[in-house]
Amino acid sequence: MTKNLHKPSVDENHLVKRSLKLEGKSDIPWEEIESEIDQLMGIDEVHLDQKQDLITIAYDASYKSLRDIEKVLDQHFLKTAGDRWTGFKKSWYEYTDDNIKENAKYEPWSCHSKRK
Repeated sequence: MTKNLHKPSVDENHLVKRSLKLEGKSDIPWEEIESEIDQLMGIDEVHLDQKQDLITIAYDASYKSLRDIEKVLDQHFLKTAGDRWTGFKKSWYEYTDDNIKENAKYEPWSCHSKRK
């Protein structure tokens, strides 16, 4: 049995994978941006596809969010596409990222457990 290994800063319980279309200028340093995002704490993996203008990223949503990734993209004049489907996905991703981050703060409980 093989086990998926993740970066030490990533909790597998909060790992999410996202894929969004991008738009920007053609002379963007794609490899530099990919490397910069990959070095962020909480990022498991990132892939920028220049031919399809697509970002695929996996990260620990209890620590990072899509907004953090967008800040790096904005610095390089790259942004998510403005079409309706990408906007819907982006909104859903932001909602679930916020939900995961909030739920990670609380410890699960049960009314049947012994309380101290």
